[in-house]
Order: sequence, then C-alpha cells, then structure tokens
Amino acid sequence: MLLGLTDDPGCLRGAGYPLEVLPLDELGLPGIERFLFRCTRLEAAIAIKPFALERALDLGFDTAVYVDADVMVLGDISDLLRSAGHHAITLVPHLLEPLVGSDRVGRELNILQSGTFNGGVLSVTDSDTGRAFLRWWQSRLFADCRHSVEEGMHFDQRWLDLVPSYYEDVHVYDDPAINVAHWNLPERELGACRLFHFSGYDPDRAEVMTRYSSRLSLDDVPEARLLFARFRDAVLAAGWREAQRRPYAFGSFDNGVPIANTARALYRDLGDEADRFGDPFSTGAGSFFRWLVEDVALAPVV
Repeated sequence: MLLGLTDDPGCLRGAGYPLEVLPLDELGLPGIERFLFRCTRLEAAIAIKPFALERALDLGFDTAVYVDADVMVLGDISDLLRSAGHHAITLVPHLLEPLVGSDRVGRELNILQSGTFNGGVLSVTDSDTGRAFLRWWQSRLFADCRHSVEEGMHFDQRWLDLVPSYYEDVHVYDDPAINVAHWNLPERELGACRLFHFSGYDPDRAEVMTRYSSRLSLDDVPEARLLFARFRDAVLAAGWREAQRRPYAFGSFDNGVPIANTARALYRDLGDEADRFGDPFSTGAGSFFRWLVEDVALAPVV
C-alpha cells in the first residue's frame, strides 16, 4: 500500500504504519514550493491524487486504485479490484438511482454542484488512455483544485464529470455496497456495505456525521452509530491526537509566521506575476512576505 504525503515525511517517524510513503519530491510536481504555498493543506492533499497515481504506475503496478484516507474497508472488495484492472479508468458515482423524499431535489442539486463522481475511490491502469487522463487531471488540479462553487469547482471532483466524454474505456462502477457515505446513506443497505466513506467526519466531534451537511445525523441512522464509533476508535488508536498537535510542514513562512489562507489566495491570484518573488516561503528582501506586509498592508483603501 502506498501513501501520498503532503507533509514532512518525518511526521510519520516511529508511527509503525505498514505503508510505503510517496514523498512530494518523488511525485514530479513542477514548482513544488509554489504549489504548496498557493494551496491550503486540504487542497494540496487532494491535488496530488493524479500525481501519486502516476507514480504508482511508474513503480511497475499495472493498476493503481486510489482510496481516500477517510475510507474504511469492511468486506471483500476483490470485485472492485478486478474490475479496475479491466478498464483504463474506473469512476464511482455519488448516486446510483433517482432520489426520493422531501429533500430529493436539494440533495441532487448538491451532487450537481459537487460532481457526479466521487474522488475518494477511483482507479487507472497503465495504458495510453489511463496515462493521458492522469496528465490531463494533473494539469487541472495543479492550478485549480479548490472549493469555489461559483466558479464551478469542488476541489478535484467537477473535473471528473468530463472524463466519460473525453476518454474511451471509462467504467462507471455501480456497486451499492461500495463508497457508501452521507450523500447516499438513506438509499443504501448499511449491513451490506463493504467500503464506507467517512467524508467530512471529525473524531473530535463524534456526534456530527459530516461537516459538509447538517441534513443527516447519527440520530437519523442509529444503525450507523456502531460503525462510526468503530472508525473513531481506529483513528484515535492510530495517533489522531498526536497528529493534531504536529505543525504542518508548509503552514508558515521561514520566519515562523503562520500563512493565512487569504495570503495563499492572494499569491494564487497573482498568477505569473508571483514568479518575481522566488521561493514564496522566504521572508527576505524582495520576497512575497515583504510585499505582503509592506506594500499590501500600506495600500490605501478606496
């Protein structure tokens, strides 16, 4: 199992996880420092998906299956793995059937804004089509992986809507036991679930099913309580509390000042003009930091 990491590999030292880490400097991202600066921590973690998948193929794997870190395998998923190996690209949709109930329209509109396919489970094979898809997805996420509904973006997912019409041999994997999550839980049989996606769940807010929606709670789905408790226990046992105390390796300038998300967005909006600053984490003369605190802070308000 391979782990794509957007942090200092030292943060896993002594953890004992049975994982082979793919550090950022092995993923082939152009201009890593600028990428890491303009992305929030979450955006960076999502945007490296196609780079990590390509690296897995480069290491000699015929098929690479991506699974989000907040996914728990509950049963046999060999059918998913077999299917992934038979198609250049495999995507998993959020929904498999028209929704019913009083909130059906709102829920479907939410999926239309988020993307038809979920970016938490997908696969590619080492084929011309699979590689072409990864290069295209890399180019989009490298510059435009952010949550901006008004611009038609929901991190990595809205780009996936285009994949079936752009590429051949795209398989839509439609097993209702795979990738069960808050967005489709009312329509799925939890007891048959073999892969559950705890999207938006925070172990420190155990009673909240997801931060992305208040529509559904654990009180509405009491049979899910034991499953969420099991996941929470596993995450805590794996060192959740300790991990929360560790600083993000790319969360501050080289003088220790934390980087606000507004500063990241401003740097991103500068586009090619930001090249003149060099390393964006630097705080020396002529740096983005100096420009930010001296020129921008003193700009007149009109």
